[in-house]
Amino acid sequence: MSAQATEQDIIDDPTSHFDTPAAVLADTSLNFETKRKVLETWRLDAVRLQASEGENMAGGEPNRLGEVDRALRELEEGGA
Repeated sequence: MSAQATEQDIIDDPTSHFDTPAAVLADTSLNFETKRKVLETWRLDAVRLQASEGENMAGGEPNRLGEVDRALRELEEGGA
């Protein structure tokens, strides 16, 4: 995560700050609520990407919906 990024920047565009959803969980500078918001944003983006792929409109970026869902479950279960 960039030292210059604000919490809102991270929430608004998680893929610019983290390589994987697991990296969000591992970031000790973020509290539970911020991690949840970041992952929920990432999940919404992944759902939109999946819809675009269904319409053959995706730009080749990987869809990490499964990874995001696992990270959200882990967070909710207290694993991060």
